[in-house]
Amino acid sequence: MNAERTGALSYWPSAGAVMGRHGELALASAISFVRFLGTQAHQCRRQGDAAGARYCALVALELAQAVVAAADWRRAAGAAPTAPAPVEALRAFTRDLKRKPYG
Repeated sequence: MNAERTGALSYWPSAGAVMGRHGELALASAISFVRFLGTQAHQCRRQGDAAGARYCALVALELAQAVVAAADWRRAAGAAPTAPAPVEALRAFTRDLKRKPYG
């Protein structure tokens, strides 16, 4: 894994789904992956790897934003709420990370 971004998004929302470079990612898997990336960012930071921490945090932020946008789209379309507690936690995470950049 390279700690430098290539410019293109890794994850994005599309019609109530989270999409990645290899297709759709289930919302539950996306939420778990955000947690994993957050843990990795913290681990990298503790080990002094600022570039790795920044990369993991930015991908986690990108994925969290896609999850929140997909859940919002689904709710607006009348679908049943998608894991409201984790989605609201991710909404808060994205707000916090935008205010205080990681790394």
